Amino acid sequence: MSLPAPAPAPPAAPPPTAGSAAAAPELKHDPHRWRARSINSASLFKVMFELVTRIPDELGEEMGALMCRWTAHLLPQVIGALKSNIRVVRPGLSPAEYEAIAQQTFINYGLGVKDYFLKGAGKLDHFEIGGVPPPSVMGLINGKQGFLIASAHFGNFEIGTAMMQRFGVPGAVMALPEEVAAINEMRVNYRIAFGTETLVVGSDIETFLKAKRDLANGHALALLVDRHVPKNALPVQFFGRTCHFMRTPALLARHAGVPIVPIAILRTGRGIYHVEFGEAIKVPGRREEEGLITAMQQAADFFAIHLRRHPDHWFNFYDYFAAAAKPD
Repeated sequence: MSLPAPAPAPPAAPPPTAGSAAAAPELKHDPHRWRARSINSASLFKVMFELVTRIPDELGEEMGALMCRWTAHLLPQVIGALKSNIRVVRPGLSPAEYEAIAQQTFINYGLGVKDYFLKGAGKLDHFEIGGVPPPSVMGLINGKQGFLIASAHFGNFEIGTAMMQRFGVPGAVMALPEEVAAINEMRVNYRIAFGTETLVVGSDIETFLKAKRDLANGHALALLVDRHVPKNALPVQFFGRTCHFMRTPALLARHAGVPIVPIAILRTGRGIYHVEFGEAIKVPGRREEEGLITAMQQAADFFAIHLRRHPDHWFNFYDYFAAAAKPD
C-alpha cells in the first residue's frame, strides 16, 4: 500500500518539566488498553498458530492478510482507536485514508506474528534482517560494549536481539510478564527459538543486577519504551503532546553506564525485515531526573520521524495518546 506523503511536523511544544522497560501491563479493567480488545488473547494466537503452521508459507501470507481483515471487521472499536492514533501522527488525511492505514496496520501486525510463529516452529524457509548501524553503534559493537535497544511497538520488536546476532552480539529481551500465562510461556519459548533470553522486568533486584552484568559483558538488551506503568514514567513531547514513556530504560542505562539505541523495524516481505537505527544516546547526569528525560526525549524524537513515515507499523491497538498522557 502506498501511503500519502506525511504532513509537516506539528510545532514543537515546550520542554517537559521534571517528573517521574518493556511493554507496560495493560490492566483488564482499563478500557484504553489493548488486551481489553481481544487482540492479545491466547485463543486468537492459538488459532493463528494452527493456521500458519499447517499450510504452506506462500499460502499463509495471503490467508494471514485475509484473517487480519476479518479480525479488524469484528473489532470496530480497535479500528477506531487506531484511526485516532493515526490522526495525531498524520494529520490532514481523508477518512478513507485513515481507514486504509488502520486496516493495513492490522495486516502488518498479523503477518509479523505469522513470521514469528513460523520461525519459532522452525518452518520459516527464509528469514532475513537488513539494516546498517550508524558509526556510533558500530563503535559499540566493535568495542564489545553493551547497550540497550529501545523500541516503541514499531514493527516486530521481538527480532531486535535476533538482529544483533548478525554482528555477534548476544542479547536478551527485558519484558514484563503477560497477564495470560499461556501467552507468556509462548513468548518465552519463541524467544529461545530466536536465540534470545527473557529477563522479567521488576521481578526482583537480581534481575536488575543480571541486566547490569550482561551489559558490562557486551550484551544488547531490548526493551519497549512507549508504554508506562504507575511510578515508572517519564514525560516526553511526542507529536506535540506530553506523553509518558518508561523510566526504567534510562535509569538502567545510567546505572550500567551504557547508551540507549532506538530502533524501528519494518517488515518488507515474507520473512524479510529492515531495521532503522538511531544514534547511540548517552544518559546525562548522575542523579538528576532531567538527564533521564533528555535521553528518552531523544528516543521519542527518533520514533516520531519513523512513525510519521510508516504509521501502519505502529502496533498500539488502543487510544494511545489518551492513556500515555496520564503518568499513572
